[in-house]
Amino acid sequence: RRLFKSRYASISSYLSEASIMKDSYNDVPLPIDEDTLSTLLEAGVPRRLANHVAHLFVRDPLVIYHGSVEEVDDSKSSEHFEN
Repeated sequence: RRLFKSRYASISSYLSEASIMKDSYNDVPLPIDEDTLSTLLEAGVPRRLANHVAHLFVRDPLVIYHGSVEEVDDSKSSEHFEN
């Protein structure tokens, strides 16, 4: 599947659940990983956030270094998710 934006491009969607946030603000079509989206929605994740995370999963992961996944304390670092 062809992706039209770089991994480091500007944002493609707004995540806010504020009452002033309109769905029409998210008018850019996002490629999303459907399996990820379904999993997140079934787990009760709000749709805007679920779409954002599912959009992140359409790309292949970057480099993951030995000792940077299981050894990372989730409460202190998110480096394993960011990469």
